[in-house]
Amino acid sequence: MPPKPAKQQQQQSGRNIPVSPVSASKETDANANNMTALANAVTAVQASINSFREENRASIASLHSILSVYGQRITDVEEGMNEFDKRLSSVETSQTSLAKENDALKEKVA
Repeated sequence: MPPKPAKQQQQQSGRNIPVSPVSASKETDANANNMTALANAVTAVQASINSFREENRASIASLHSILSVYGQRITDVEEGMNEFDKRLSSVETSQTSLAKENDALKEKVA
């Protein structure tokens, strides 16, 4: 008759507790099931993150497009304001010149 396998010892809180091979096997199976469940959970989280990234990429692309349009509008407004500023400066210069000429003509008439 073959010798009986020695009972395994499990250390808990500094004490050795005998563990039968059957309970060790059950614990191993439970750990394997837990690992499988964790792996499935990680896979689900990764899929959720990937889905979230794809949604954000689409949103970001849309926002980028909108920002480009508004950026061009702002550039156009700035260019228009710069042109308006040049024209206003020209009108102010003309007004100053015409005011001097008007004063000179008033003196001649007076």
